[in-house]
Amino acid sequence: MYISYQQLVVWGGVAMCAVGCLFILSFLLPPPNFSPQTITVPSGQSITDTAQNLAEANLVSFGYTVEAPLQLKQATIQAGTYKFSQPETPLAIARRLQTGDFRTEQTEITIPEGSTREDIANRIGDRSDIAVTKSEFLSASEGYHGYLFPDTYRLADDVTAEEIVSVMRENFTRKVGPLKSNIDQLPYTLDQVITMASLVQREAADYQTRRRVASVLWSRFDQGKPLQVDAVFAYLLGKASSELTREDLQVDSPYNLYKNVGLPPTPIANPGLAAIKATINPIQTDDLYYLTGDDGEFHFAETLDEHNENKRRYME
Repeated sequence: MYISYQQLVVWGGVAMCAVGCLFILSFLLPPPNFSPQTITVPSGQSITDTAQNLAEANLVSFGYTVEAPLQLKQATIQAGTYKFSQPETPLAIARRLQTGDFRTEQTEITIPEGSTREDIANRIGDRSDIAVTKSEFLSASEGYHGYLFPDTYRLADDVTAEEIVSVMRENFTRKVGPLKSNIDQLPYTLDQVITMASLVQREAADYQTRRRVASVLWSRFDQGKPLQVDAVFAYLLGKASSELTREDLQVDSPYNLYKNVGLPPTPIANPGLAAIKATINPIQTDDLYYLTGDDGEFHFAETLDEHNENKRRYME
């Protein structure tokens, strides 16, 4: 059958109009097969990732239908947990993300850097506006110590322990993910890096000191020397360095880094991003020892003799 050029143009125009109409409708129609659910948008999550999550949850048919209007407006989205009880158009969802229309009661909780799993469980369990008990959080977070990223979170009033853990782990992946190429260049696994970062987090407060502490600890680790980190005893015994006795230093535990060589079996805390960065970017030194003097300052040494001299000079 012969089709003239004019017919091709007409049919082509019809097809383009149809495609254009479908494209426009994709912004105006809710998706099929909707099911009620909640979606958490962590602090700092990109519009692109949020839109993709909405599409994967079948709250929109295509991620671009939420991303495009937000990007065109150069809008920012509000972190928190959004409740979807009925189908909504992508444009309506985009407006909700921009204005923080959660459709559920929100509560804010801050997890400090260096918190242990027990610390987080206590903080959550003590909150009357979060319906999660300490034991529920400890059960849900088993095996994830070190990967529960410390940050400020906005949670729905009916959030579960599993959802809290999931949000914290996703936040860890998002924040630490950009460092993956740096970590991959090191002769250590991610678990080793995070465990070391937990020690660095608890040993020193400022970034440059942490980098130098990391240098000492990695050098001792590489040379097969005990790390001799006092911070583990706060995790083990609940004691600060100044409270330790000789008997404490002999406690029989794989976390005792005076008696055992290498890293502890797990992280002793959940390190923040600054501690992780310091751990993978240590200052290059020949130091093998350090102490905190009575003056509150760190004093580093390359040899045991120098370290003992620092003890005499800076510690009573």
